[in-house]
Amino acid sequence: MGYGCTWRAIGWISLLMGGIAYAQNDNAFLPSRTQPPSVQFGQGFQDIAPSLPTSKPGSVQTIPKVEQPEGSSRGRESIITAELKGLVFVEKEEQIKADGVMGVVGVIGSSDLLQKPEFTKRMQRFIGKPVTLGGLDEITKEVINYFRDQGFPVVNVVVPQQNVKDGVIQILAIEARVGRVKVEGARWFRPDNIRAEVGLREGDKIDANQLQDDVGWLNTNPFRTCDLIFEPGEKEGTTDLVIQTKDRLPLRLYTTFDNYGIDLTGKNRQSLGFNVGNLFSLDHQAGFQYTTAWKDIFLLRLLLHPVSLAQQHDHLRKLYQI
Repeated sequence: MGYGCTWRAIGWISLLMGGIAYAQNDNAFLPSRTQPPSVQFGQGFQDIAPSLPTSKPGSVQTIPKVEQPEGSSRGRESIITAELKGLVFVEKEEQIKADGVMGVVGVIGSSDLLQKPEFTKRMQRFIGKPVTLGGLDEITKEVINYFRDQGFPVVNVVVPQQNVKDGVIQILAIEARVGRVKVEGARWFRPDNIRAEVGLREGDKIDANQLQDDVGWLNTNPFRTCDLIFEPGEKEGTTDLVIQTKDRLPLRLYTTFDNYGIDLTGKNRQSLGFNVGNLFSLDHQAGFQYTTAWKDIFLLRLLLHPVSLAQQHDHLRKLYQI
């Protein structure tokens, strides 16, 4: 008797621990901004879920790499230094020493991005060589392209006036900061809701990868298409983000007929449903579908309710069988 109780106790504990472990790991299968609903939410979900309109991908403005036009160095052959020994990169104009810098060998950067080995390698090819005015243009072009390759498309690189001593040149590299985030063209969606889906805020560095993710998220709503472009900001060193939006009435009614059913319910099925793309003006999406099969009057009603949570940047899909 004692052994039986013991084994039953162990069995209940194992079951309880298994339930706890499942509950802890269950979040891994919840829909999110980057993960669609898992099959754990129901087999054949896509087969019976409300139909959704096709969404269109948006885009983030691509700034092309800086090219050195053929012959652009003509007339810029004046030698600045016979041998370049060091390059010093700073982020603020007040960090420039007008009287020059001495004793620097190699490449020195004031930011984490400019201290990466990849950047040092790209600049190292200029070290030990004479530098002309045309050569300075080539250096600044290489710096700009490096920033863009790293996902920071807007940067201002200049060589301020200075005395070049001991073969050391100081270069000012300023990454543009976000000015305003503007929404243009939205008629059926609130600009504040669209703006809230952009993760960058005023004063942040312009990260193209982050913006591409944000634009992709905005375009998961099939009733609008958003593209992002850059505009010069009002404040010096800032760039405005402009979300150009094309939207339409966020309401769709539809009916379908197919013969993809199963023997149990009947092959022929007919559905009637609707989609709402801006429920309560909160950017929420909702869909309802009523499906009927002609065998034994099989009825199935489903409600799909994707919810956009701007602050958490998460995505929930709620499926209800009524």
